[in-house]
Amino acid sequence: MVDFAQAFLHPYLKEDIYIEAPELLGGITGRPLKLKKTLYGLKQASHEWFNALRDCLVELGFTQAERSDDECLFHSSEWDCYIVTHVDDCACSYGDQSKFNKLIEKIKQKNFKFSQVETLENILGLRIRRTAETITIHQPGYIEQIVLDHKLESLKPVGTPLLEWMELRDDDTEEAFDNTMFRSLLGSLSHLARMSRPDIAQAVFHLATFSCNPCIRHWNGLTRIVQYLVGTIDYGITFSKSGSYSFYVDTDFAGCKNTRKSTTGYIIKYCDGPIIEVSRRQRNVTLSSSEAEYCAFTDAVKDILWLKKIAAIFKEEFPEPAILFNDNLTAQGMAEGTCKPKRMRHIDALSKFVEVKFNFIKEVINWGVVKLVHIDTSLNEADIMTKPLARPAFTKHATSLMNINSIIAGCVRNVVCNIDNITSYSMDYVGNENMKY
Repeated sequence: MVDFAQAFLHPYLKEDIYIEAPELLGGITGRPLKLKKTLYGLKQASHEWFNALRDCLVELGFTQAERSDDECLFHSSEWDCYIVTHVDDCACSYGDQSKFNKLIEKIKQKNFKFSQVETLENILGLRIRRTAETITIHQPGYIEQIVLDHKLESLKPVGTPLLEWMELRDDDTEEAFDNTMFRSLLGSLSHLARMSRPDIAQAVFHLATFSCNPCIRHWNGLTRIVQYLVGTIDYGITFSKSGSYSFYVDTDFAGCKNTRKSTTGYIIKYCDGPIIEVSRRQRNVTLSSSEAEYCAFTDAVKDILWLKKIAAIFKEEFPEPAILFNDNLTAQGMAEGTCKPKRMRHIDALSKFVEVKFNFIKEVINWGVVKLVHIDTSLNEADIMTKPLARPAFTKHATSLMNINSIIAGCVRNVVCNIDNITSYSMDYVGNENMKY
């Protein structure tokens, strides 16, 4: 890992920008000064920094990935190196230590200052734990910080993050909750769900739909997610040393009580760990479970096509065809062209959007890029991304999703942190303290 020092002070500005002279400069106080380089807080700073880093790497022989793939990915066959950038942090993967050392010297000659860490153990708040056979990504410290920041130390652990679908606030009978507090906790949980805890993704996505007008009932839903995290603070995503790709897709038909739209969920795993997991409400109201599943196929396939291009950059083998597991035989038959139920005649009249989705998935299957394979619902890992599940089913899918082989179902930690003299919110804000499933 490479961490650049004072990154935003390196790039030269292309625009003419003037500032007032700071008082510390004494005699020239009040006179405008023209900036030659960027400063922290300047709107152009991050953009110009990335351009400077990109120009340096390209000059050294690196190739930048296409914008449609990932602009922050650079690779070079000459240096036998891949670099992924995130602002001023760069994660590097290389095969030859001597070549990499020479590359570092070349970058230093460009007047960049940075520090190096040979073994990646922490990046962007992620803690990385390695063994001979696995790599685990988790964020126990971040979970503890969430508990402290929102004064939720009195929470008791529970076994699932969400009990059931929720409805909008009743303006006549329910009082509005603090919007700022709700969004603060929601943002923290959203980051956690994206980075290392996909098992809470569906619950966070659902509660995010109430962020404009929450009530105490919705706040209790967020704190229940924290209750689940309290008991599973050490969980994370574990990748095995060897493994292949696996693809799952599922839909909860008309699950949203407020709009009756369906929820798409799909998971793409590599080396036994998820690299893409999605829980998303569909844009259209579908009129059958088969139609909802059909739309979900298209969303999953688009990410499969994108991942295929990323795998090509890393020279990784990608399955041909990619086996997409689903649990709806009717939708699979329609996609493959082997059946066409009469009740699907409304599709052409429903919307151009849905009709295009239908034809897209058929083409991809005909190309041989994707093959649909039916499995039982109990084996479909994407089920955890579509709706609240009972504890046995949730624990089973969460364990498989994150490749947690060492956990015991129902075993939770009782203590997150022991910090005295901090006032916590009353249990009225926490929810039912007797909830245990």
